[in-house]
Amino acid sequence: SGVNHEHDQPAHLKVKPDKADVPVEISFEKYAGPEGRFCPAKVYEYVPDESGDGMKLQINAQNC
Repeated sequence: SGVNHEHDQPAHLKVKPDKADVPVEISFEKYAGPEGRFCPAKVYEYVPDESGDGMKLQINAQNC
């Protein structure tokens, strides 16, 4: 895409702390995580969580 970011640039895409459960508990469980298909650059991606038993939303802001 030709997008270039400084390596130390702060992430501009974030999930609000009080909504941190929404991506997995609602979006992924109920709708199969549509945000994972919003962008062909894989900015929003569901990956296994630290426990390996579930999923978490990973925001790859450097791809935006």
